Amino acid sequence: MGHVPAIMLIVTVLLGCAEESSEDRRFANEPAPTEDQPTSTVPATAGDVSGVPTVAVASPESLLSTRGAPNLIYVRVGDALWTLGEGEPRELRMPAGASVLAFDASPSGDSVAVAVTMDGSGVSLLVVEANGLVRRTIRDVIPSIDRNAATPPVSPTSSPAAVVDWGLQGDTILVGVPDGRLATVPVEGEPQPLAVDIENGVLLDARLSPRGDSIAVLRRDERGMGALLVVSLTGDAGTAARQVAPTSEDGRQTVLDMGWLPDGGSLLYVEADAGADGSQPHVEGDLFRVQLAGMERTLVATGGKAGPVGTVLDFAPSPDGKSVAYVIGIPEGDAWAVHSVWLTSLRGPTEYQVPTGSETDVPGLWWTTEGIVWATRSPLNEDTFEFVFYRIQHDAEPVETLRVSEAPSSATPVGGTPVVDVPATPAASATPDRE
Repeated sequence: MGHVPAIMLIVTVLLGCAEESSEDRRFANEPAPTEDQPTSTVPATAGDVSGVPTVAVASPESLLSTRGAPNLIYVRVGDALWTLGEGEPRELRMPAGASVLAFDASPSGDSVAVAVTMDGSGVSLLVVEANGLVRRTIRDVIPSIDRNAATPPVSPTSSPAAVVDWGLQGDTILVGVPDGRLATVPVEGEPQPLAVDIENGVLLDARLSPRGDSIAVLRRDERGMGALLVVSLTGDAGTAARQVAPTSEDGRQTVLDMGWLPDGGSLLYVEADAGADGSQPHVEGDLFRVQLAGMERTLVATGGKAGPVGTVLDFAPSPDGKSVAYVIGIPEGDAWAVHSVWLTSLRGPTEYQVPTGSETDVPGLWWTTEGIVWATRSPLNEDTFEFVFYRIQHDAEPVETLRVSEAPSSATPVGGTPVVDVPATPAASATPDRE
């Protein structure tokens, strides 16, 4: 076999603390609002979609409230995790035999929940502090699958091996696998299994409501079409979920991504046109907000900024839920090319184009105490790619925070893991290898 890629950490810059805004946002120690959640199991129905024309602004200041954001970024390095923040990067070593599947940081960023397989068993969960101390190990949170039992058609190249979400309340961690089996894990309690009916499909993502009383699920069916579901945790576990999107009945629409807003009563999601048979590229992908009480939908952003085939590829709401960062892409062969990155208000018509440069691949963006952070990917030469992380604050000047280069090397094998995988969550993820 030839050489495999290795990654070198080139530059790090501290992520410090930012002054807190006085904006009202609910945190883990504040009481949950009492707005009703939907409990019906009927499919979503189409309704009017409202939207407000936006006005571009020259500075992102009004859109960059970072109160409640973490100041640590978690980076995956092979089967190890690193924290990037105050001081030098710190490696969080996993126990011997543990293979990392997925992870998510606590709301404060002081710990990270890591789903792993250990010695070929089921999915186990580690709770690791930022200093590297493994505070808790829960074996077989989700047991291994019976190899003789029927399972959904899961492809490793198109579905995550596991999903992890550390709820905004800070007291519960959600773990899931593609066949729809989930477990809620209290930080100080025992796991509680939960089965979601994904109707012979595949579970792509699952997120705990910030109120802790429901779960949003992104499911893909046998045609490859995505749907956003919400299942209540206040009734009997295992009941059917409420479909929130898509609402059209023509079978052409697919949901590509989703996430809660901090109020716990609203969701953001990306809906795109996949063609009558679900086979065409997912174009015309727009970002919507839906209020679960009343099912009122609002068009937040449109991929049409990049023309008729533009699609919102990724998004990250601000910690206070008043604005959202998002990436627009256009098809380029079998892949996507980034067209632009934007910040837009969820409470008014203002928006700001993030200065990422032209023809830049943006594999992820998220929020920290220092503002919005994004990563870019660009070729250095035929065999080498460079990943650079930037942040932008109120002065609108991008600041480089981390540089990661991929270069041919005979160092520790990567084992087929992707080079960089940066989710739109408070914790950034990458899968490089140490030099």
